[in-house]
Amino acid sequence: VGETLRKIDLSIRYIVLLSMAGIGIMSLLGYGPFAQGWLAAKALLFALIIALGLGLRIAAARGAPLMDQLRREHNVPEAEQRLNENHRMAAKLALSLWAVVAIMAFLGNLKPF
Repeated sequence: VGETLRKIDLSIRYIVLLSMAGIGIMSLLGYGPFAQGWLAAKALLFALIIALGLGLRIAAARGAPLMDQLRREHNVPEAEQRLNENHRMAAKLALSLWAVVAIMAFLGNLKPF
Protein backbone atom coordinates (compact mmCIF):
# COMPACT_ATOMS: atom_id res chain seq x y z
CA VAL A 1 0.00 0.00 0.00
CA GLY A 2 2.79 2.44 0.93
CA GLU A 3 4.62 2.10 -2.38
CA THR A 4 1.37 2.54 -4.33
CA LEU A 5 0.55 5.73 -2.40
CA ARG A 6 4.09 7.01 -2.97
CA LYS A 7 3.74 6.49 -6.72
CA ILE A 8 0.31 8.18 -6.76
CA ASP A 9 1.72 11.11 -4.76
CA LEU A 10 4.68 11.53 -7.12
CA SER A 11 2.42 11.29 -10.17
CA ILE A 12 0.18 14.03 -8.82
CA ARG A 13 3.17 16.22 -8.03
CA TYR A 14 4.56 15.84 -11.57
CA ILE A 15 1.17 16.58 -13.13
CA VAL A 16 0.71 19.70 -10.97
CA LEU A 17 4.30 20.81 -11.64
CA LEU A 18 3.89 20.54 -15.41
CA SER A 19 0.41 22.09 -15.33
CA MET A 20 1.46 25.09 -13.25
CA ALA A 21 4.61 25.61 -15.30
CA GLY A 22 2.59 25.47 -18.51
CA ILE A 23 -0.10 27.80 -17.17
CA GLY A 24 2.52 30.24 -15.90
CA ILE A 25 4.49 30.29 -19.14
CA MET A 26 1.43 30.54 -21.36
CA SER A 27 -0.03 33.31 -19.18
CA LEU A 28 3.22 35.28 -19.28
CA LEU A 29 3.12 34.98 -23.08
CA GLY A 30 -0.46 36.24 -23.10
CA TYR A 31 -2.18 32.95 -23.94
CA GLY A 32 -3.04 31.59 -20.51
CA PRO A 33 -5.80 32.06 -17.97
CA PHE A 34 -3.96 34.73 -15.93
CA ALA A 35 -3.97 38.21 -17.45
CA GLN A 36 -1.90 39.69 -14.62
CA GLY A 37 1.82 39.07 -14.98
CA TRP A 38 2.42 38.78 -11.25
CA LEU A 39 -0.16 35.96 -10.97
CA ALA A 40 1.34 34.14 -13.95
CA ALA A 41 4.77 34.46 -12.32
CA LYS A 42 3.37 33.01 -9.08
CA ALA A 43 2.04 29.98 -10.99
CA LEU A 44 5.46 29.44 -12.51
CA LEU A 45 7.16 29.86 -9.13
CA PHE A 46 4.73 27.37 -7.59
CA ALA A 47 5.95 24.83 -10.17
CA LEU A 48 9.50 25.64 -9.09
CA ILE A 49 8.58 25.03 -5.44
CA ILE A 50 7.21 21.61 -6.36
CA ALA A 51 10.39 20.84 -8.32
CA LEU A 52 12.56 21.87 -5.37
CA GLY A 53 10.44 19.71 -3.07
CA LEU A 54 10.95 16.76 -5.39
CA GLY A 55 14.68 17.44 -5.27
CA LEU A 56 14.54 17.32 -1.48
CA ARG A 57 12.77 13.96 -1.66
CA ILE A 58 15.53 12.64 -3.91
CA ALA A 59 18.19 13.93 -1.51
CA ALA A 60 16.43 12.23 1.41
CA ALA A 61 16.20 8.97 -0.53
CA ARG A 62 19.92 9.10 -1.33
CA GLY A 63 20.90 9.95 2.23
CA ALA A 64 18.98 7.18 3.99
CA PRO A 65 21.10 4.25 2.74
CA LEU A 66 24.29 6.18 3.48
CA MET A 67 23.16 6.77 7.05
CA ASP A 68 22.28 3.08 7.39
CA GLN A 69 25.72 2.15 6.12
CA LEU A 70 27.39 4.49 8.62
CA ARG A 71 25.31 3.04 11.46
CA ARG A 72 26.44 -0.47 10.55
CA GLU A 73 30.08 0.18 9.70
CA HIS A 74 30.72 3.40 11.69
CA ASN A 75 33.80 4.73 9.91
CA VAL A 76 33.42 4.78 6.12
CA PRO A 77 35.06 7.92 4.71
CA GLU A 78 33.47 7.53 1.25
CA ALA A 79 29.98 7.22 2.71
CA GLU A 80 30.61 10.18 5.03
CA GLN A 81 31.80 12.28 2.10
CA ARG A 82 28.78 11.36 -0.04
CA LEU A 83 26.43 12.03 2.89
CA ASN A 84 28.02 15.46 3.45
CA GLU A 85 27.70 16.29 -0.25
CA ASN A 86 24.08 15.17 -0.18
CA HIS A 87 23.45 17.28 2.92
CA ARG A 88 24.95 20.36 1.25
CA MET A 89 22.77 19.83 -1.82
CA ALA A 90 19.65 19.37 0.33
CA ALA A 91 20.46 22.56 2.25
CA LYS A 92 20.77 24.51 -1.01
CA LEU A 93 17.45 23.09 -2.22
CA ALA A 94 15.72 23.97 1.06
CA LEU A 95 17.10 27.52 1.09
CA SER A 96 16.09 27.96 -2.54
CA LEU A 97 12.59 26.73 -1.74
CA TRP A 98 12.20 29.29 1.04
CA ALA A 99 13.61 32.05 -1.18
CA VAL A 100 10.99 31.24 -3.82
CA VAL A 101 8.26 31.29 -1.15
CA ALA A 102 9.46 34.76 -0.12
CA ILE A 103 9.43 35.94 -3.74
CA MET A 104 5.88 34.62 -4.13
CA ALA A 105 4.82 36.54 -1.00
CA PHE A 106 6.43 39.68 -2.43
CA LEU A 107 4.58 39.23 -5.75
CA GLY A 108 1.28 38.57 -4.00
CA ASN A 109 1.53 41.62 -1.78
CA LEU A 110 2.96 44.22 -4.17
CA LYS A 111 1.64 42.91 -7.51
CA PRO A 112 4.48 44.73 -9.30
CA PHE A 113 3.43 43.86 -12.88
